[in-house]
Amino acid sequence: MPLLKFQKPAVAACAKHFKTRETVKWGELDIHPPIVVNASVSSGKSIMICELAKAVKDAALGRATPVTVYVLVIQRQGELCEQNSDAAWSIGLQNSVYSASCGGRKSTHYSVVYCTEGTMARALEQYRFSPYTPEELSLPADQRAKLGKFHPDLCLVDECHQTPFEQPDSQYMAVLKHFYACKPHMRLAGFTGSPFRSIQSIVGSSPDHLWRQFASMELGDADYPADAVGNGLISTEFMIEQGWVVPPVFGWPDEHDKEYDFSHLEPDGWDYSEAELDAATSDRETCLAICQDVIEKARSRKGVLIFAATQRHARMIAAALKLLEVPADQIGVITDKTTTKERRQILADAKTGAVKYTVNVAVLTTGINVPWWDTLVFMRPIGSLVLLIQAIGRVLRLLIADDEVPMLGRDALTADERLALIAASAKPDALVLDYANVMQTLGHLYENPVLEQADLEKAKKEHLELIECPVCATMNSPHARRCIGRDHSGQRCDHFWSFRMCPSCNTKNDQVARECRNQACRRMLIDPNANLERKHYTDAESIPVRAMKIESGRGGKLMIRYELADGRNPVEIYYPQAGQQKALNTRIWKGFVKTLPIPDKEKFRLGAMKAETIMQNLELIPVPVEICARENAKSKWNIGRRKWANAESGEVVL
Repeated sequence: MPLLKFQKPAVAACAKHFKTRETVKWGELDIHPPIVVNASVSSGKSIMICELAKAVKDAALGRATPVTVYVLVIQRQGELCEQNSDAAWSIGLQNSVYSASCGGRKSTHYSVVYCTEGTMARALEQYRFSPYTPEELSLPADQRAKLGKFHPDLCLVDECHQTPFEQPDSQYMAVLKHFYACKPHMRLAGFTGSPFRSIQSIVGSSPDHLWRQFASMELGDADYPADAVGNGLISTEFMIEQGWVVPPVFGWPDEHDKEYDFSHLEPDGWDYSEAELDAATSDRETCLAICQDVIEKARSRKGVLIFAATQRHARMIAAALKLLEVPADQIGVITDKTTTKERRQILADAKTGAVKYTVNVAVLTTGINVPWWDTLVFMRPIGSLVLLIQAIGRVLRLLIADDEVPMLGRDALTADERLALIAASAKPDALVLDYANVMQTLGHLYENPVLEQADLEKAKKEHLELIECPVCATMNSPHARRCIGRDHSGQRCDHFWSFRMCPSCNTKNDQVARECRNQACRRMLIDPNANLERKHYTDAESIPVRAMKIESGRGGKLMIRYELADGRNPVEIYYPQAGQQKALNTRIWKGFVKTLPIPDKEKFRLGAMKAETIMQNLELIPVPVEICARENAKSKWNIGRRKWANAESGEVVL
């Protein structure tokens, strides 16, 4: 299968980059700058990888004096290794597989080898992969070639965001450092649709970063491929707009008792404590109510992929589905304990619809191709944008019937024509159901169009008053920081309601942006809240309050949500007269009540109330005119000084 038009710029950019003779510092090594192909779900990373390997091999064989080029393709999972190898064979690229999890195959017969990280890391001391000895280095090149050593000239890493470059003793780092030692001029390229580790971009200019730049090529470059589309940066939004994946739509529970409360949990790195997750999902009635809601919302849909919090939770979900009369053979549970044989059978049945509900514990995020899935269910919190993008990507793949236009044929169509085919297909969209408040939680941390679209759809569902962009008249969520509108060419509107100005180029950026969006600048933007902790609040930090909403939750929780004029949505959480630390929680609540401009008698009453009683006496809590709010490094809000309007004079008072 030849490259599709949107794939060509990325491959061309990599090939051009490999010809340069630059060097950068990586730790103590001088290496050629590793490059990243930002390629979203369904963009065909497997094909781009093998086409790039093939192009480099063909170029070497086409020289006046042909040479053999060795290519190593690394991936973490055996399934992905096998899938990528098969894709290479499909375009005529001969290759070997070196992976214990692929039936124990450990071959380096061909000059292109697909391997898994762990198997290769354990084999580095073997003669085939060992560095040249001083004696071997003294031999002529043609004689060294006869020694039969495999030292890659090109290393390609699939799902390269998984490369733990901040962990020098990891298996991945051992493999890369080993082959750099064998061949210092080795070229390295990574492929991922989520170029982050936790909340940080994997691309950076410091010696601590492995990946140094994205593969991109603009129209007008002398090497820009004929008939290509785009610049090689293949985002999820690009794939949706161009009609290469189905668009996501979002849904939420209609009632609060049909969702889990994870607001009190803090992620440890990318994920959460299993014990805390088990405790937060232990209520069987809640699980049953959520599963009933999922069944109703997915009744007319094809395949459902459910993200459970823990293995115990996954079993509870499966039991609840059976209790709600879902046939047992339509339910599949996949965890890291599931055998390879069972996993493959469940996924095979999911691809045909024989298994409608596939329950997993964050193990089906990458390298899994099940186009039949058209519904995603979050029943667990998600700790990073990486996991969110990967999870949603599982349900965005096109479902193309035998009698429909194939992928290669669609490449000749316009974006509008492809979108029309999707709308008329058996899978016109992908439904994302959120029972864990994932979208709202991550929406405060990241600038991402998918999260912004989810926020808009939720605002419409809750009948909130939308705000109109003064530049392009697009309606946005009341929480929007930047307008989501786009013009006829797909260019996004540049209007911001709240922003962070780049000190270098004066470009407006989202408040949570880590680096300037101006590609010519790319300055790292320091979190302004990082230097504010333990400092006094100032009048300059006071922001007008548009609205305040008070809600109660399970366990005696009380949440006070503010909508600020700058687009932020800080939240205060209290547990009045509740919780394991009831006395402490009540003191904290009374501390808040003490600040309110209400009579002492009312303060006494309010301070003694439980959450459910407070909800019946909301008139006792006035809405402040302005507040000072800071978000700490753990995304928790600290509310400083509040200002209220004096009911009699109308003046603002502290």
